[in-house]
Amino acid sequence: MLLFEDLKTIYSGKFALVRHISLFSLLGILAMSFNRYFSFITNNIFADFLGFVNANNFELCFFLFASVMLIIFFVGYFYKFINNCFNGVEQLPDITLSGFTCFFYVIPLNLVWSLYFFVLMFIGLISFPITSIISHIYFAILICLIPFANLIIASFAENFKFDKKFFNPFFIFEVLNKSLGSVIYLILKVFVLVLIPSIVVYFLQYWATKTNNVEVQSILRTFALCFAWYCSYVLALVYAKGLTRISKNKLSL
Repeated sequence: MLLFEDLKTIYSGKFALVRHISLFSLLGILAMSFNRYFSFITNNIFADFLGFVNANNFELCFFLFASVMLIIFFVGYFYKFINNCFNGVEQLPDITLSGFTCFFYVIPLNLVWSLYFFVLMFIGLISFPITSIISHIYFAILICLIPFANLIIASFAENFKFDKKFFNPFFIFEVLNKSLGSVIYLILKVFVLVLIPSIVVYFLQYWATKTNNVEVQSILRTFALCFAWYCSYVLALVYAKGLTRISKNKLSL
């Protein structure tokens, strides 16, 4: 299966271990910062799962700042990886500030396609009763279109050159026509891979609830949280590699 080959490639290379340790560390910081901020602003309603958080305003501002900066970096790093794949470099990119640069490259296209989906969502909300079957079908179709918008933005990341077709809302129908089966197959394969880390995270959380040792419980919860974010991001990179292959083989952009 090509998906396992893609996963193997992500873990290959001379400096793969160092890059993955750096990736895990940064994602761990993001996970804990975001967890602390999110838990506090939601009045710790997820305390049983995420743990109770007590923080002052300065700490909250720091957690928010760290979360935003790291999210920007990892979004850009995601597209940097796609750009590398288009250029024949399939290992993890170096952990550099280029992640921030790539983030700003893709902002316009991401904003435009987010606007398209927002408008379509608004049209659906004002056109159909939210509890009706038609409304459910309408929004299900919108959700199913998201991977094809992802494919358009991934194709743009080949060289980050702005072309009007990437911004054309009707371009998604051409992408849909050429890549429907390939995208569905990719999503199904990624879903299968998701099951493995999900089981690990479940058992870590389960063991955390069974122990009476507060320190062990905290370690298990923290590791489960960081591991979940790390695995999710690696699977996102595998998904990105699949989008790159579909763009090369099906779209010929």
